Amino acid sequence: MSMIQAQVLFSINPEISQSTWMVPISIETNLNKSLVVKYSGQLFDTEHPNDNYIWYSYHRNGKTYVNTESYIEYSNGTLGVVFGRQYNPVGHGKMSGLFISPTAPSLDQAVFSLEDFHGFNYRHSIIRLDNRFKEVNGEKNVVNRWYYLNQIGYNYKNIIEINFTDAVIATGYNRGLEWYYANPLVSLFMERKHELHRREGQDSTSVIGIGDNDNHFVGGDWKINYKKYSFYGEWLIDEWQLTADHRDNMQTVFGALAGISYKNNKYNIAIEYNYASPWLYLNRALYGSVEKHYQPLGLRIPQSHALDLSLEVSFTESRSLLLQTHLEERGDQTLATVWDAWDNEIEQFVFTQTMPVEWKIIYNDTNNKYFNNITLYHHWLSTSETYIVFSKHWNIQFNSD
Repeated sequence: MSMIQAQVLFSINPEISQSTWMVPISIETNLNKSLVVKYSGQLFDTEHPNDNYIWYSYHRNGKTYVNTESYIEYSNGTLGVVFGRQYNPVGHGKMSGLFISPTAPSLDQAVFSLEDFHGFNYRHSIIRLDNRFKEVNGEKNVVNRWYYLNQIGYNYKNIIEINFTDAVIATGYNRGLEWYYANPLVSLFMERKHELHRREGQDSTSVIGIGDNDNHFVGGDWKINYKKYSFYGEWLIDEWQLTADHRDNMQTVFGALAGISYKNNKYNIAIEYNYASPWLYLNRALYGSVEKHYQPLGLRIPQSHALDLSLEVSFTESRSLLLQTHLEERGDQTLATVWDAWDNEIEQFVFTQTMPVEWKIIYNDTNNKYFNNITLYHHWLSTSETYIVFSKHWNIQFNSD
């Protein structure tokens, strides 16, 4: 009879700033070489800075607890399955992303993936977004929101990699899982064309007729490794008229990201630029934007561009310094802007707002007796304050034979 040999890692990493605090905890167990179960959460002051967007609606005197990750993951090196809540970005962006960015909140999802199967990579994600109310004639209807994402690509000897992404936000009154989108081997684009269109909650006054509640977009990412350099990028096409007859009525809506990084034994440097055209992520679908609780999943906002810079210096195996900064300009649109793009072209690269400079500095010292990180946050993720945060990490590991 074979026995499961479990390994359990318990972590607690309290943080304190000049006015706020947070206590993240994590429990992770490897039931065997292929199966992992993880739970993590944080008790925190709601003003405390975070590296990712985090959502809460309930608090007591400005204090609350949130489950950040809780999932079961199976991986044998090639085949992978994840079920639960997890941070799971898409693409090669290190500081931003078009479909799911590194700063996006954790998402409830089921993910099936193949990694390096004779050079091919594949990912199929079913993501449950938040529910919302839509009141019509005094009656409140529950709008359910789903995010389906397929990605397939090829990696040639870790020198050149390219992936193509097909995604759709699907919403509607009490809308459940759509099996034609959940099928991992279909084209989401074509399924949307063939299947019944959900139209509840739509604006029927538009000159182009009633819309539907499926916001579809395509794109992908690429990466080239050359010696110690990496060149990478992402692209997303949100609106492009297949017929030339309507291209004067509806401008092309897109997003793009390009970056370069350099890494050696001491330095890790990255520079990224991203651009969001007017109307990016916006759609006539009922709550069909690429966000959860109005927190961005991809780029932060339509009609914007940004520059991200990162420098990490390793002094020893235990001590390092990370510096990141975010520079951004925006137009007048937000993720809550009502779609009105037909015959309403907005000029590219016209911005009306220069956002405050954001930066983050992290000093790491894993062997320090009193603290392991000192972090300085300044306007990070568009917050209004500056915080200096001290943190200490404690890990306890259990093994069963």
